[in-house]
Amino acid sequence: MIRVYWNFRLRKYSVQHKWPQGWRLAYHSESLRLINAQFIVSQAGRERVIREGRKNVHAFIVGERDDLADFPPPWVSVTYNPYKYTQFHSVLFGLDFHRAAIVDLTIGDSDRGLEPVVLCSQGRDFDVVSQQLSLQGVS
Repeated sequence: MIRVYWNFRLRKYSVQHKWPQGWRLAYHSESLRLINAQFIVSQAGRERVIREGRKNVHAFIVGERDDLADFPPPWVSVTYNPYKYTQFHSVLFGLDFHRAAIVDLTIGDSDRGLEPVVLCSQGRDFDVVSQQLSLQGVS
């Protein structure tokens, strides 16, 4: 089991391992794939970011690393911004994400520099996405 967060200073993912004394930094990575992933946001940490206007690590993806796992479509792009969302969020579907079967973490280039790219596949929440789209008349 590992825990991953976006490191704004290094513009890479920081990967932590669980030790008896808690989570400890193990290495940094530009790409990795997780299976059985959970998206975790500390609401106290999020509130501190909003209150102080300073970044602090409070949002993680926890799962098992498996860079060889198949990554079949459909894929959903997920983002997190503490000023806009309380949880990892799919802007396209307007839904929060709490878990996914497979998460692909890479880095993309934008006008602001290197940015995290988080894609999910076959998550249990995809059933919710499908139901929402059906209710909206989209197939």
